[in-house]
Amino acid sequence: MSILFLLPTLGYGVFLGLSQGLWHLTAIGLFTLIIWIVIKSKKPLTKSDEIELGLAGVAVGGRKLGGFSLFWPTWLNLALIRMLERPASEVLLDQLLDSRGQLKAGIRSDGEIVFLRPAHTLIIGPTGSGKTEFMRNLIESWPHRLVVIDFKGGLGFSKAFGIEWVVSNHSDDFDQFLEMVHKELETRERELADGQSPKPMMLLVDELSSVTRSSQKAASVLDDVATKGRALGVYLFAASQTLSGVSRSLMANCLQKIGIGAVDQVDAMQLGLSKQRRQPIANGWASAQISEGQLYFNFPLGQSQVSRISQGQTVGLSDSRVIDLSRVRVQASKQSII
Repeated sequence: MSILFLLPTLGYGVFLGLSQGLWHLTAIGLFTLIIWIVIKSKKPLTKSDEIELGLAGVAVGGRKLGGFSLFWPTWLNLALIRMLERPASEVLLDQLLDSRGQLKAGIRSDGEIVFLRPAHTLIIGPTGSGKTEFMRNLIESWPHRLVVIDFKGGLGFSKAFGIEWVVSNHSDDFDQFLEMVHKELETRERELADGQSPKPMMLLVDELSSVTRSSQKAASVLDDVATKGRALGVYLFAASQTLSGVSRSLMANCLQKIGIGAVDQVDAMQLGLSKQRRQPIANGWASAQISEGQLYFNFPLGQSQVSRISQGQTVGLSDSRVIDLSRVRVQASKQSII
């Protein structure tokens, strides 16, 4: 609206106020002029601005909108209608997949992305709760060195890119793997004593209880990682169905404890998890809880690179590209990241 349309109204109001004492008409004219100035002083909304829709309201281009949608541009209202037509789970999935950061764990119901710290982490959940899928998602946002013990036959991570070494309960080189981890700790201790900063490395263990029961050497090496690894840059991420078979020292050194699905009540109490369970936001998702702050979040099932390859789905990457990603991760591990 041009100011030329407001000037006659303002002038007529001033005239009536001076001549007949109708000052309320003058006030109306001035009030209309002020509204026009405020509107014009704000940056206009454009279709190229990013639209964010959340519990707090609507923001366009990083600016939260006030007032009623009746006064918003038609193109904005149409865009919001299209956004609202999509299920909330799809919107949250897009937000989760588009986010960047290390150790992306999942997303809260309000759209806030949940990240984990590089620290020893214990993950507890019954069979079928989604523990393996959670760890598959997790390693995709980990750019450093990664070795895996998978006691589900090695199928859970055999096709994951960027893993230096995967051993299972059927591997002939399991003892060699344990010896490698032991020597890695010794090497890092010498480097630390020489003033060097060890590069990050993740040791991922699926079915922790089965691993520790398989051999005394395995239990001893994992306890050493839990006790010494944090200072040496080796982080243990271990999943188990229950706390049975998990040593007290290992559990005490895992600063992050996560419960997935219907965790046993006794285990939940020992882990510091809330007894209250929450349903996942939609089908195809799982619900989890971090003991620290009893923070609830959701993570998608079947969305990781490994899951899509395993299911024979189109992942949008050729085999050569997957190999390249593996090389990128290994190359990144050779650089000083932290």
